[in-house]
Amino acid sequence: MAESTQPKNWTMGTIALRTGDPTTYTVAVEQGNLAIAGLRPEQKEEILVEDRGVFSTLIAGKQTYPTATFTAYLRDLVDAADQTLVGIALRKGAFVAALSTLGANRPYCVDFIWTMDGTSQGDPANHTVTLEDFRITDVALGEGDINTVSISGTCYGPITMT
Repeated sequence: MAESTQPKNWTMGTIALRTGDPTTYTVAVEQGNLAIAGLRPEQKEEILVEDRGVFSTLIAGKQTYPTATFTAYLRDLVDAADQTLVGIALRKGAFVAALSTLGANRPYCVDFIWTMDGTSQGDPANHTVTLEDFRITDVALGEGDINTVSISGTCYGPITMT
């Protein structure tokens, strides 16, 4: 399949969080400001090898861990019966018993799935980035003309792009 000729923008994306159960929560009413950082070949640090101060080669070092952050408009906090963004992020309310993607009795992680709509642009399929075992490291609530919730986290598992 040839590379798409159509640029994509913030209006064509969706973000979903999937627990280990698996239950998928699709984020609604978000700003379209997703940022994924720290992607690199093999997800490994490079170690510089020098011969008496002169470059010799690079070798693979320890694994690196990309991060992601996005902001949504705050519509609800936590509810025991209804699924909410804050609930899945903090493992509260309807998600209090959600299974981590790492398995039972492990730190709570989810799969982070970003989908860019390609089919409406003439592409044969949509495009996705999946960050497995995504640990949410910060949930920030903010007041404004529209209240917001910003979510940040780190990916500890495989990264798949289609």
